[in-house]
Amino acid sequence: MLLPSVFAGGFLAAILAPYTVRTLPNRALQYLVPGYALVLVAILFAQVL
Repeated sequence: MLLPSVFAGGFLAAILAPYTVRTLPNRALQYLVPGYALVLVAILFAQVL
């Protein structure tokens, strides 16, 4: 069940990553990446419970 979402997320990340790294400054990425990780943790944790 997790495999399709990992595949879809990896596909989108492969497309968006080069653009994101070039256009967003490091200061924005410094907050967006941990925030995104926390959102994923919250979603996965909610699914487990």
